Amino acid sequence: MQFLLKNFVDTSSTVYSDEYKAYRGLDKRLKSHKVVNHGAYQYVDGDKTTNTIEAFWSFLKRGLI
Repeated sequence: MQFLLKNFVDTSSTVYSDEYKAYRGLDKRLKSHKVVNHGAYQYVDGDKTTNTIEAFWSFLKRGLI
């Protein structure tokens, strides 16, 4: 994860994710890290959501198949 952050993510970025433990601490390295708690059936909280990236991966997979 450290390699990806340093090489592919600008430090002025805002990252939206779920509560997966590997994402903890991103707020210390980036401008902002916003989290939705899928474990508590939370998928949208104000402007926090992961629905758009999940839809992207879904469309990509369908296109490849």
